[in-house]
Amino acid sequence: VSFSDKAIIQAGGTYEPSAEIPGMEYVTKKGFVALYADMQTGNIAVEDMRTRVIYYSSPPGADQDEYAFGTYQARLKSPLMTTDVVESSGTTQTKNSYEQAYQKGGVLVKKTDTGIQVWYKFMEEKYAVPIEIALCDDGFRVRILTDKIVEKGEARLFGIALMPFFGAQTGDQQGYMLVPDGSGALIRFSSEKQEYAQYNSRLYGDNYLTSMEYSANVKENSALPMIGLQTGNGGFLAVADNGAAYGNVIAGVDGQLTGYNHTYFNFDTRSSQSSLIGNPQSFNAKTVSVYEQGNIAVGDISVRYILLASKPDDGLSKMAQTARAYLDQQYDNFQPAELHNPFYISTIGGYRKRTSVFGIRRDITVPVSPFDKTGYMQSKLEKYGLPDAAYLYSGYDKAALYGE
Repeated sequence: VSFSDKAIIQAGGTYEPSAEIPGMEYVTKKGFVALYADMQTGNIAVEDMRTRVIYYSSPPGADQDEYAFGTYQARLKSPLMTTDVVESSGTTQTKNSYEQAYQKGGVLVKKTDTGIQVWYKFMEEKYAVPIEIALCDDGFRVRILTDKIVEKGEARLFGIALMPFFGAQTGDQQGYMLVPDGSGALIRFSSEKQEYAQYNSRLYGDNYLTSMEYSANVKENSALPMIGLQTGNGGFLAVADNGAAYGNVIAGVDGQLTGYNHTYFNFDTRSSQSSLIGNPQSFNAKTVSVYEQGNIAVGDISVRYILLASKPDDGLSKMAQTARAYLDQQYDNFQPAELHNPFYISTIGGYRKRTSVFGIRRDITVPVSPFDKTGYMQSKLEKYGLPDAAYLYSGYDKAALYGE
């Protein structure tokens, strides 16, 4: 386990919990953080004892949300959501712990020395996901115990979303969310983005062998595994400190699917591959997805939440300071590697060109450099004393890889 529990923000005093939360019982405290839990559903509440601000994993007003209906209201009450794949049909479905586990008697909560451990048993799907919630001096960590996940039925876990509505706020509140889009981007509450899709970005970016010609849209790379949420009287920074390479950042504004602004991490527990069959510009083109069949082998997955005593006018600067302090702490002994690449070679697999085919104007892909030629180039460079060139690949779709 690679993460550190060392505090980023020092407690600076002795604090006592003050809250009495209906339906929850007090579990434990550490630093300036107190933990409460619903021992039936696994939902939690976390109190910042410096400011007396309470953050909930499920919004207290979920039942009265005028935007969420059916399964979306159940998601508001779920500290865990899963995506599973039915092997026989290859279809994926998103499930939530409230409907598929709690309402069927499949939630088991027990206290630990530092917090709680929760087993979510999805009864009909016949799989179970254990998570651990442990307090830190300045927040808490949620960890998926991946080595203890049980799958007894046909369904296979493809993704797990942790605390999708932790700290969620309604649109009448002041605040914003931080997402790692490019150098960082803010999504403000009541931003009138209800007609758009939810923000969804893969951490560290997509596969760069995918030709941009075939991408639905162009996104900035998400280089840091961090998200944040600022309310009118407090905020938090969350870091995917294990398993970030399998993660996506998702953020939704009030009025889209629910009445709450929220952001969270979703992690892939298995890999998938999608292939486009046919001309991408044709109505007959079809995308076929294939999912990994073996046992889950992604290792530790965890998210660390750091509570901030901040206001909207200084929340962003405090998130940035906390993020920098976290990185400084994690990489205290980090030494930059010696650079070995004397120069770079950029190769182009193909480019788009408008031409005439049997008198009909259309766009085609013109091949330039087959992918396998890089091996030939490397052997020539090594012969002349340049063994460490770095290669940059651009414009390679599936056909261009082979120069077609």
